[in-house]
Amino acid sequence: MLDVTEKRNWDKRLTWDECLNKLNFEINAWSGNVSVNMNRVRLTYLSVMLTQLYNGCRVGEAVEAVRGFYSSGCREVWVRVEKRRDDFRRLVLVPERVDRGWLLPEALNVSRVKTYACRLGVNTHTLRYAFITRLAQQGVNPLVLSKITGHKNVNILTTYIQMREAEAVLRGFNT
Repeated sequence: MLDVTEKRNWDKRLTWDECLNKLNFEINAWSGNVSVNMNRVRLTYLSVMLTQLYNGCRVGEAVEAVRGFYSSGCREVWVRVEKRRDDFRRLVLVPERVDRGWLLPEALNVSRVKTYACRLGVNTHTLRYAFITRLAQQGVNPLVLSKITGHKNVNILTTYIQMREAEAVLRGFNT
C-alpha cells in the first residue's frame, strides 16, 4: 500500500507558526555570539529560511534576496522567479529580524541551506507551503497568491490549497 505522506515528503505539514517558532528558537540560540564564524554561517542559513517563510519564495529566490540585502542594505529586493522561462520577477521582503551583521555572503548557497533545513526537521519547500497555506486560510484570493509566489499556473496552487482544505474537512468530520 502506498503511503501518501512518503510521496509528498517535501511538505512536512508544519504550520506557519510552527515554522516561525522553530526558526526563532534557532536564531535565539546562535545570535548571542556572532563573533564565532560557524554561528554566522548558521544565522545566514536561518536568514534565508526566514525570508522564505515570510515571502513564500523558493530557496534560490530567498538566497538571491538575502544576497541583495547584504550588498545594498535594502530589504525590498526584486528577484527572478525560478522555474519560469519568461524572466518574471517578484518582490521579496527580507524580514526585519534578519540582521546584516549575521550574514556571510560565502555561505549563501542553496544546497547548504537545504541541508541545514533538513537538520532542523523541515525542508525549504515546507516553508513556502506554510506561507501559502497561511494566506489561503486568511482568505487571500488564489490569483493574488499566485502573483505573490510566482506561480505561472494558478491551477497548481489551487490544487494544493484545495487538497489541504479537503484534508482539514475530513479530519473535522472524523472527530
